[in-house]
Amino acid sequence: SIFVIYGLISLFKKVTIIDSKKLEGIDANLETTKQHNNTKDYVFLALKGFVLNFANPMVIFYWVSVASVANNAVPEEHGTFWAFIFLGLVLITFFSIDVLKILAAKKIRPLVNQTLLNALNRLIGIVFTLFGLFLILQFFLKK
Repeated sequence: SIFVIYGLISLFKKVTIIDSKKLEGIDANLETTKQHNNTKDYVFLALKGFVLNFANPMVIFYWVSVASVANNAVPEEHGTFWAFIFLGLVLITFFSIDVLKILAAKKIRPLVNQTLLNALNRLIGIVFTLFGLFLILQFFLKK
């Protein structure tokens, strides 16, 4: 029922995009403020992302699983050095893919408009509603 409720909310929710040109009149010094806070913002966003990922139990479960696989895959005669190399390569791969996702998001940002966001909301609403109804029907049909 939670999926159905969320799906119906998403289905009828309208998204509005705030035009950046309208915001220019609010703060004339916005551009200079952005330049001064740019590095601080990136550090803050990185820390925020780290904390959010650390608080997610699935992320912790994933890394414990990866560490377990690394520990079991490396023979004992090689010691823990190769396990750390394996974990480091996995971490570098994740970081590289995240950086590529950030760059791709910057490239497709101009393509995002209100019509696209509303269409995506409708699509998500339909998918969640149908999935929720499927789960509800499956529950009642099994009894």
